[in-house]
Amino acid sequence: MLFFVWFDDNPKKLLLEKVQEAVGAYIQRFKLQPTLILVNPVDIIELANFTIRAENTVRPNTFWLGFQEQSGCNG
Repeated sequence: MLFFVWFDDNPKKLLLEKVQEAVGAYIQRFKLQPTLILVNPVDIIELANFTIRAENTVRPNTFWLGFQEQSGCNG
């Protein structure tokens, strides 16, 4: 899986605003909404329509966005 990496350490912005800007940049670049966002545990947030996963290897204020295809099981 490939990731689009977004970094924003502006202390005046709320975490939600940073994530929304990252998602907007991803959509502008790939014409597709990301479904997976990897964040540092200090930046964990819950958002509808996204799988957000805390990873210790992701630096604070950094957001890794990707598209995780839904795997379906056919019997």
